Amino acid sequence: MNFNLDEIKRPLVQLVTNASVIESVKSYESMNIEERINNDRNIMEINSGISSFQTLISDILLIGRTGYINNLDGRKSLRWDYPFTEQPWFLATQQKDNEGFMALGLHKQDYYLDNYISRYNQYTLSIAMPVFDYQKQKVGAVICDLDLKKVAGLINLSAYEKNGQIFLLDQNGTIIVDRDTSLIGQHYETDKLAKMKGDSGSFVVQTSTDSVLLIYHSTAIKGWKLVSAIPMSEIKGHSLSLKTKIAGIIYLCLVLNIVISMIVTFRLSRPVKKLLTTLDQTANTSLKVIPKNYVYKELNQIGDKFVELMGRIQNLVEQNYISQLAWKESELRALQSQINPHFLFNTLQLLQTEIVYGNTNESNDIILSLSNLLRYSTRVGSELVELQSEINYLKDYLFILTKKFNGNFTYEFEFPDESLRHFKIIKLILQPIVENCIKHGFGDYPARNTIHISVKSVPKGLLIYIEDNGKGIEKAELLRLRELINNRAAKVNDRVGLQNVHQRIQLKFGCEYGLYICSLKGRFTRVYALIPRIEREETV
Repeated sequence: MNFNLDEIKRPLVQLVTNASVIESVKSYESMNIEERINNDRNIMEINSGISSFQTLISDILLIGRTGYINNLDGRKSLRWDYPFTEQPWFLATQQKDNEGFMALGLHKQDYYLDNYISRYNQYTLSIAMPVFDYQKQKVGAVICDLDLKKVAGLINLSAYEKNGQIFLLDQNGTIIVDRDTSLIGQHYETDKLAKMKGDSGSFVVQTSTDSVLLIYHSTAIKGWKLVSAIPMSEIKGHSLSLKTKIAGIIYLCLVLNIVISMIVTFRLSRPVKKLLTTLDQTANTSLKVIPKNYVYKELNQIGDKFVELMGRIQNLVEQNYISQLAWKESELRALQSQINPHFLFNTLQLLQTEIVYGNTNESNDIILSLSNLLRYSTRVGSELVELQSEINYLKDYLFILTKKFNGNFTYEFEFPDESLRHFKIIKLILQPIVENCIKHGFGDYPARNTIHISVKSVPKGLLIYIEDNGKGIEKAELLRLRELINNRAAKVNDRVGLQNVHQRIQLKFGCEYGLYICSLKGRFTRVYALIPRIEREETV
């Protein structure tokens, strides 16, 4: 269920962040014909992908506060005279405190033409996200209507027992999905809702005819709970028929186990003790065992092979250690050579936009910067590069991002000592830090934000710090992040860029080097990278 709900969220995010959707929702009426056609074409391309792969989605509505309306079939099935912007479920998306995913609950689809029998005047369940313009003002919403029959069919496939039931409750305790359609829209019993505390749990309630086990679990949509009701009589019925047989089997197994244990103990204890005595007599620093004759051939084989086994174990330990180091190094080299496909796609889309509008110089600059990024990241060679080369790569990367965000953030570099530019650092360790500044510090809509990169010499080596004036990090989250990047046992994950960079530095230079993060909520986030001063790679 959560997997399907998460899949439903993806097209909503894709639509609310799409430039064509934002422009259409905000100012469709003031556009010329060419702009309308281009925006509608882009929206239809996104909609075609949504309708092809999202099975639980009945329809997606794009509604602007100015009156703009669109859906998956390009408005063919909608009533053009319907007052969408006056509906309570749309107005809920425009409230000040609703800024992310929200559940709109049940409402009737009376905005379709009456010849669409499968939808017209039928109940639907909606999930929505507000649309913001580039000034972070709400200009509309993207509303996803779910197919209740398909959702009900999905959860009924997992119904427990013959008379078990599964149903879905919204944040108000209203039944929104149930096999019995007559119950949809009714409020669930208050006393049972009061017992559903936390994200998941279970409890037994007494009905007029039987006890019922209620199991509940929160879903990917905040406030929704999936509830399963199973009669206790059916649960107990399975165990009653097997109770006698299981008890007999258990008693028989206990008796056999005692008899067999006594026989085995008597037959094996003496020769095993003799073997253990021989092993105990072996010096702690030597793996050599003096072979002796035992009653059983197997014990003789153990004694004869013990020295060989210990030698093979030692070799395997050494080989495994070496292979683990080699695998770790190859994994890090693979991660550092990757270009984020999403970043590459956005860059190509930006380049297409500049070409369409005839901005030759801008297009040429973007192509040069992108080619520099690809050439630098895919170049095979030493892991260490000059700091200036890494800075040049970073400038090309930031140049493309500033173009993407229309110059809404700036960056600056500070070198108190120009000679520091020629020292060696690990290739591609600064870009993940800068990417975190933009992704987590600035969010989707940077506005008057700045990234400051500075390098200075300290007694232990080079100290590089990257600071942003973004939204900062909560104290608890900052402590968790520090613990994560310092957890050497954790597997390197390309989705945790700081952890990857920290482990690469420590793997190369030792535990006294690496990253340190400090932040103040609402003010700044600063990441320090400490590495030794290296003029030639041979000195590492």
